[in-house]
Amino acid sequence: MYILIARDGVVDEPELIHALQQSMIRAAGQDVFATEALPADSPLIGLLNAVPRPYIGSATHKTRYCMSELAGSDQVAVL
Repeated sequence: MYILIARDGVVDEPELIHALQQSMIRAAGQDVFATEALPADSPLIGLLNAVPRPYIGSATHKTRYCMSELAGSDQVAVL
């Protein structure tokens, strides 16, 4: 089970790291961080119960197709 909380600013990242390190929560997956992109020295990277990943929420075939159609129609409108 997972819970989607919100965008950056809602989660206190240092407290989340502490909770993960102390096994106060089982695991966390994030795609938004206090500092973008996630720094190479972030403690989240070394935690086995953390899954940091880049934000790829719009990386679906349908979304990318719609984005390209919109970009094309915008180009035609400009011309």
